[in-house]
Amino acid sequence: MSDSAVLTADQLKCLASPVRNDVFATIRMLGQASAADVAEARGLSPETVHFHLKALAKANLIKPCGQRATARRPEGLYKTTALSYRLPDTTGDPDLASIVRHAVSSGFRRAIRGYEKAARSVEGKTKANEGFHVIQARLRLNPDDQREFMALIERAVQFAKERENPDGVPLNWTSLVFPEGAKK
Repeated sequence: MSDSAVLTADQLKCLASPVRNDVFATIRMLGQASAADVAEARGLSPETVHFHLKALAKANLIKPCGQRATARRPEGLYKTTALSYRLPDTTGDPDLASIVRHAVSSGFRRAIRGYEKAARSVEGKTKANEGFHVIQARLRLNPDDQREFMALIERAVQFAKERENPDGVPLNWTSLVFPEGAKK
């Protein structure tokens, strides 16, 4: 598995499906998973998950990584093809830029649904609300500081991944960093 990969147009089109994006995110979160694992984690039918696993594998976003014995028959396990993924450079390619926007929006729709479900489940529970943290910042950074800021975010993700604990508190972290717009 490579450390990082640049997403292709076909991979982004695959991830533009909110359900497929969710299946992919679940496999990334679990490290490796069977269709049954994903179905249980997301409340989907195993048949639906199998359909999306095939599409993710065809797009080279996931790959088989073994089997696990079960009472009936072995389950196939899948993992992602890279530890992290980067968006491609869309300079001069409006079609690719549109595909990127669509795929990223799909991921954020999934995050919003997850937030809304979690927020409803803890309404009125003070201790449970302590797990929520929202940061919004408008920054002006020079190019070197911008690169360092992005590297800090990546190091924070690595820090958390290195300390993952199956008995720990499950968290969902979604970041969106983008240039505010073209200069006038």
